[in-house]
Amino acid sequence: MNQYTAYATHSEVLEFSCAACKTTASARVTASAEGHATSINALAGTPAEVAKRRAEAAAEVEAKRKLKAARCVNCGERDPGAARRWWLLRLSVPVGVVVICVVAAYFPTIAGNEIDADTQATLVKIVGGIGLFVGAVAFLFHCWLPWRSIDDGIDWLGKQQPR
Repeated sequence: MNQYTAYATHSEVLEFSCAACKTTASARVTASAEGHATSINALAGTPAEVAKRRAEAAAEVEAKRKLKAARCVNCGERDPGAARRWWLLRLSVPVGVVVICVVAAYFPTIAGNEIDADTQATLVKIVGGIGLFVGAVAFLFHCWLPWRSIDDGIDWLGKQQPR
């Protein structure tokens, strides 16, 4: 089974409406995304074509999501609801990594294997530590850095730029 990955960039002029000050503005939003397909799940075309279509669709969705969570061109505030949705979507990856590692640490006990308490404690420390480290790295690259750059790729049409 071959895995195909495609990358796409989407640029579109979208309308922005601020939840705080009710300002409306137009902006050209540019976003990038990736899409994946395998020879098994690519029923509508070749896997490369399916991956490309998925990447294009994901980039279009990301552009809209990016503008909703952007700072207002007038007051500089973010829509709290859009920011909350953005964070909830992004936090699923690092939280999932930590949960999987915690379950893996306790798996011998859950599976009914008899192991002594010292071995279980050592296993929890090692696998839990790995989970926390990988979760922190996932948080940094999947959440924090994209959040810091969410206003990049938004070109406000008009004279004002966001604060």
